Amino acid sequence: MVMLGRSDGVSSPPLSQQFNCTTNTNKTLSKQDKLLMLTPTQVLNPAGIRFGSAEIYNILLHHYPSQISDALCIGRKLPHDLDEIVVLFLKMSPNTPLTPDLITNIKATIRNELSARHVPSVVDECPDIPVTVNGKKIENAVKQIVSGSKIKTSASVANPECLEFFQRWAETH
Repeated sequence: MVMLGRSDGVSSPPLSQQFNCTTNTNKTLSKQDKLLMLTPTQVLNPAGIRFGSAEIYNILLHHYPSQISDALCIGRKLPHDLDEIVVLFLKMSPNTPLTPDLITNIKATIRNELSARHVPSVVDECPDIPVTVNGKKIENAVKQIVSGSKIKTSASVANPECLEFFQRWAETH
């Protein structure tokens, strides 16, 4: 999450009016503006192309707000893999199934809005997205789990039971 504020006490417009949610947007800050990064996103690195998971989240939020409730985009690299692949887990909105057509559409949208390198290799449904007690997505723990590492659940995980899904997923994929 990015917050832009003014140091002179003047209120700023909502973020949706300050920034375009595409990846190539540059924002020039005035002397009164402060940029504060509160929650950095997972850095993905498939085939040497580095990008943040927020780029994928922005596409999903813009194009699929009624179909997708939440998402988790992580990199997966098993010990025998030469490269990392991008895995996109989707928590679907109630009564909205994740269909092959929707997966194809999501991948095409990401390809058109970003690039072919941004397209996840795997898109799968999950029942919930793990978060901290402060509501921040827990991307690193899921990345470690699906990459074959065993982790200890921290007390800061608000919904630790949902990590079991990712452990089972890693065992079968």
